[in-house]
Amino acid sequence: MKKQAQTLTRQVKGKTVSLIVKDYDIMTLRGLVLAAGPVRTYPETTVNGEMMYDYERSAWYFRGLTMTYQAEGKTVTDKITGNIKWVESPQRKTNGQGQYEFDVRCNEPEATSSEAAVFQKADDEAAFFATDTSMPSLTGTARYVDRFRGETVTSSAVTIDLTGNNLNKPQVVNAFKLIWLVSVVPVNSE
Repeated sequence: MKKQAQTLTRQVKGKTVSLIVKDYDIMTLRGLVLAAGPVRTYPETTVNGEMMYDYERSAWYFRGLTMTYQAEGKTVTDKITGNIKWVESPQRKTNGQGQYEFDVRCNEPEATSSEAAVFQKADDEAAFFATDTSMPSLTGTARYVDRFRGETVTSSAVTIDLTGNNLNKPQVVNAFKLIWLVSVVPVNSE
């Protein structure tokens, strides 16, 4: 079944940029509960929304994804946007190298459309994937060195180098749980 193309928009350094995605799958999370912990200060968190996988760009996008939890007697809802993009070394077949590039944002301002933005190039891929560490976000890389048997990856050495930019501890822990514990199989599938 042919899917309708989706236009994704985001703010990058004060500019609204967009990207058209044509070949994708969507993972929908409805009422997914991330367990409390690893210590009592990190509350149980409920996740709702979508993660979209773009086959053309080997990238995951967060769409309408929220994480809701209790903090200091109040209900907090964080909106998660941004992307995780897989980038392979040109010599991956011989050196096994590739990396995920993270730009996962928390409570990013809504992208605004102006008259000038309507006439901008809609598919400005380099600008869309530019990282903006001035806003609350999880940025950096997860570098892989994989061993192959034929076309099959048999083992991976992973070096994670991520920075939580202006995130509080529950936001960092929740992002870790969602990305590395819940989504590890879909994110790592080749």
